[in-house]
Amino acid sequence: MEPSGDRRPPEQEYSKAFDTFVEAPDDLVGLLSYALYKQTI
Repeated sequence: MEPSGDRRPPEQEYSKAFDTFVEAPDDLVGLLSYALYKQTI
């Protein structure tokens, strides 16, 4: 049986809160805010 070319990995869920806190890959304040947020939940 040949592998199907239409197979894609399932989309990973991610936190909408991360997008809210972090605005850029080098946003240290946003990353720290998100880390502190994650500690509370």
